[in-house]
Amino acid sequence: MYGIRVLLFVNTSDYMSTSESAGVRLAIHAPTEYPFPDTFGYSAPVGFASSFGMKKKLIHRLSEPYGDCIHSENYDKTDYIYQQYDYHPEGCHRSRFQTKLIRDCSCGGPRFPVPKSSRHCSAFNAIARDCLERNIGDMGDFHHITEAMDCKCKQRCREVVHEVTFSTSKWPSGATDLDDCDGMTESECENYYRHNAAMVEVFYEQLNYELLQESEAYGLVNLIADFGGHLGLWLGFSVITVMEVIVLVFDVISICFHRKSDHKMNNERMNYLTYDGDTTK
Repeated sequence: MYGIRVLLFVNTSDYMSTSESAGVRLAIHAPTEYPFPDTFGYSAPVGFASSFGMKKKLIHRLSEPYGDCIHSENYDKTDYIYQQYDYHPEGCHRSRFQTKLIRDCSCGGPRFPVPKSSRHCSAFNAIARDCLERNIGDMGDFHHITEAMDCKCKQRCREVVHEVTFSTSKWPSGATDLDDCDGMTESECENYYRHNAAMVEVFYEQLNYELLQESEAYGLVNLIADFGGHLGLWLGFSVITVMEVIVLVFDVISICFHRKSDHKMNNERMNYLTYDGDTTK
């Protein structure tokens, strides 16, 4: 197994009463991408060993005129709130949402970063809070910002995707050797770990990767080749047809000329025979 194995403590005694579950949230991403665990993450609960098996997949999409994607290096990051990371459609949605909040409320929502020239809305500012709540209520949060503002966050032309297979098993088992249990009995130590710790394993299921690449169904080279083939075919037919017409015209002229010549020779012969008959008499 190629990966990491970590033991995480969450200390559930510090949780608020509104917390519905205990554990950690894990997001698997490329080093140059900003993680979005709330959207693309996986939950690892306490009292379990959570295993995340990864498979790497490369996606190459075609840009215009064949497709509708964007190259990360060509994206204008002026209003992108994750400036130090590569472009991501999710980051684009959040950036557009934050930009609208800053424009309408003169401050940004506390959930997302803000540009250097802006600031977050203060929790003690009632006017700013009302503005945030009104905008969120009207737009339906950042996932609907593109529909409300007619904005388009395109997919990346080059994308690295990690497909994850998730499985869990109860942990710790009765035979597990646990540390840091000073002053506790064995059962108390095991119960403490089950309520406050999570074992997380992240590994590659296989060391190869899958490539999904788009290609044009009918390219310029194919167009030129087919055009040349058809042009040669029809041009060949045209030349043959012209030559046949020329030969036909020549044959018709030849036949007409020969008929005229034969008719003239017949007339001359008849005249000669007539003249010869008169002389004989």
